[in-house]
Amino acid sequence: MPTQNATRAKSANIHIRIAPEKREMIDRAAHALGKTRSE
Repeated sequence: MPTQNATRAKSANIHIRIAPEKREMIDRAAHALGKTRSE
């Protein structure tokens, strides 16, 4: 899925700029959104 790969690439870029605590929170949110889109 090209869109999923693009999303992960963007997330990786964002993660570099944010604190580890927020990174974990965003990771969880991203997974939740990914599951919602898949279903």
